[in-house]
Amino acid sequence: MGGKPRSRERFCAPHGGGRRSDRSRIEEPALIVAVYDTNNYISGTFWRGLPRQAIHLAKQGRVEVVTCELLLDELQDVLTRPDKPFGLSSEEATRVLDDVRSYTHLVVPTRKVKVCRDPSDNLVIECALAGSAQYIVTGDPDLLVLGQFENIIIVDVRTFVATIASVSKGAEGSA
Repeated sequence: MGGKPRSRERFCAPHGGGRRSDRSRIEEPALIVAVYDTNNYISGTFWRGLPRQAIHLAKQGRVEVVTCELLLDELQDVLTRPDKPFGLSSEEATRVLDDVRSYTHLVVPTRKVKVCRDPSDNLVIECALAGSAQYIVTGDPDLLVLGQFENIIIVDVRTFVATIASVSKGAEGSA
């Protein structure tokens, strides 16, 4: 997916993520790494509020968001469902996915887990493990009920945005 960035006129504004060299990333302070569940991308794209703030944190480079192709496939499926209020065309869904790809890093899950009540939610944890994420940000009760898996904290978007805000304030105070 090289070349010029595609227009995102209807969706979130581009930020230039993914353009940092590996070297500049090493010199930057350590980022919080998170997996955003599909519901965060949907809410953050179409409505104002905390999910959009979480997306902006990623676009600003304050959070590194990791995802995988299967989660992006799920997002595309949800975006194009005619029974949903947004029911996008495949071209519109591609623009949203291009935007999501611009501020996320793809990982390939290699470890399988079976810990969720809903087996399809295991992929979110597998993605977090592959990306060494510290957080999973979700509104899914089947994930939230876990609270934590190994070293990965599972939180709703309100808690996550508040956590990033408090970390940022702490960093400003120590500078």
